[in-house]
Amino acid sequence: MEKTLIKKGGLKIGEIVDGYRVIKNIGEGGFSNVFIAYSFSLKRNVALKFFDENVGDSFIREYKILSKLNHPHIVKALGKGVWNNRYYMVLEYASKGSLASRIKRLDIFDVELMFIQLCRALYYAHSMNIIHRDIKPENILYFSDLVVKLSDFGIARIVGEKTFIKKTISATVLAKSNPTLAKDIEIAGTYNYMAPEVFKGIYSVKSDIYSLGIVLYECLTGTLPKISKISPRRIDRRIPKYLSNIVMEMINEEPEDRPTVREIFERMGISEYNKIYSDVDEILMNLKRDLKGDAYKIISKIEERLSLLEDKYAGDISGLGDDIIVFRRNATRILYEIINIIDTTKNVLAKYNNESIHLKKILNYSFLIDYLMHQKYRLECLRDSIDSMFKDT
Repeated sequence: MEKTLIKKGGLKIGEIVDGYRVIKNIGEGGFSNVFIAYSFSLKRNVALKFFDENVGDSFIREYKILSKLNHPHIVKALGKGVWNNRYYMVLEYASKGSLASRIKRLDIFDVELMFIQLCRALYYAHSMNIIHRDIKPENILYFSDLVVKLSDFGIARIVGEKTFIKKTISATVLAKSNPTLAKDIEIAGTYNYMAPEVFKGIYSVKSDIYSLGIVLYECLTGTLPKISKISPRRIDRRIPKYLSNIVMEMINEEPEDRPTVREIFERMGISEYNKIYSDVDEILMNLKRDLKGDAYKIISKIEERLSLLEDKYAGDISGLGDDIIVFRRNATRILYEIINIIDTTKNVLAKYNNESIHLKKILNYSFLIDYLMHQKYRLECLRDSIDSMFKDT
């Protein structure tokens, strides 16, 4: 069969490039094209990112940054080379596509899992003094039904480094509205996900927080926030209040009012953030048992208190009304949240059990421990709510 010419990059399907057989062209960016290829040495598919001619600086910058990073939720650079006068980079290949292809069909627990992983990735990158600057659904890749990784550090910046990135398409939008400003400052990113200060050429780790907040908002609501920025929970009451609040803080107009990744983890009750565990299965089973025990204790406490109230007001019709009605209303809300926690935990663990043995060997699932720790924290908050209700009754 005649090979099909891939127009971008002049590569042909089936062509061998330094030990990689080209399979398919899967995308293009501002200065590069990406192909799926089979690595004869690694015996698996990889992504080949070919840079346009005369953009060697972009290649050197991105490879330099990726070489500094080694994290389970950041796409790894596996090698580099030159072919037909074009630099190329060998990257991990994500067989499940990007978040952009599934953003409107995620369950809330899927969003929480993705969010925890991206927070892990950003916490690590920021600790290495690297700002991503282009967080968006297309740059969040799925390596399984559970595991995501942050990709494309093409316009990332090392804090303190003196660099000038060529203006992106997003900058063109700004140039039309304010040509003088756009001419004098560095602008990089994707328009809908750029923090307000970025349009003034100001970048910081808080700019990444804003972009991730917009992605999270879009995942929860199916749409980008309008100028008024209505909270996700007002759009959909099923969205947990804590998550809606975190999103709104992340997309605050003022960088100093946005939380750091550390603060986000702390608000979720996750203390060992970014810890890599080797015994994930055992820890998950222990946490599952603890969650079940905590849930039953809270339910028993509710039943006990309700029984005491009914005994207290036996035969007293006037007193029975307000106290028990209020308690029942609050208890129903808490029971609903407990059921939600237990159900989502079961769903997450079922997804994990369905992951192949091969994937469990090559991917890291420590983020699932973060997730269960977060659910345990939610139960602790509910238990405190019950204690508060006891005082009131």
